[in-house]
Formats: sequence, structure tokens, C-alpha cells
Amino acid sequence: VLAGTMILLVWVCIMMLRMDFVPVYLADSGSSFKITSGYTNTEIKKEDIKSVKLLKNGLPEEHFSKTNGSADEKQLLGKFDGAESGKCRMYVWLEQSEVIQIKTKKYTVFMNNKDKDQTTAWYEQLKKAEP
Repeated sequence: VLAGTMILLVWVCIMMLRMDFVPVYLADSGSSFKITSGYTNTEIKKEDIKSVKLLKNGLPEEHFSKTNGSADEKQLLGKFDGAESGKCRMYVWLEQSEVIQIKTKKYTVFMNNKDKDQTTAWYEQLKKAEP
């Protein structure tokens, strides 16, 4: 029991460090976009993208409840349910005002980067795949 508890404690510590220090990446793999982070990954098929918007004033004014992931004063990371948006995937640094909103057939993805220029570059990349 003690060994199992120690292993669980080490695993939780590693997961917490990964969430805080592994950056979010967006990669174009031809037919889809892959979003990777220290906690969870998402793959969005280009044909499933309904719209892409750059929200200049942060996340929409609605209640988001975490279903699986991390939510603290710095970031929202993981799976959430929005009061109006429905099922969401969040990769959001709260200190940044610009957030990309990607509506797909299954859920909505919100993402940004600590670097505003990187967020803008991702938006331009995603906008090209919009129908």
C-alpha cells in the first residue's frame, strides 16, 4: 500500500509539472490539425472545422465547468462544458486577451499562447482551413 501511494504521488507531481511547463503546440498534419500540451492532446480534422474566430477580449462571457483537466488563475487546460458553447477543449492562458475559437462538428476549441504573435500565427494558419 505504501509503495502504491508513493507511485501515485510521484505520478500526480509529474502531471502537475507537465501542465505548467510543457507548452501548447499546433501542428498541421495535412488533413488535420494536432494540438498538443502537457496534459491532453486534440486532433481536429480540417473537414470538421465549421468556423475560426480570433476573440480580442478573451473567452466568451459564459460559465465553463471543468470536466477533465486543470483550471487555475493562470490557465484553463483540458475538457470543459460551456453554458452556451457546449463541449469544449481549452488550451488558454488567462493573462492573454486574444483567444482563438475553433468551432467543429463535435465541440469548440479555445486556444492561445503566452506569446501574442504566436497566437496570431496560429489563427492565420487555422483560418486557411476554414470552409
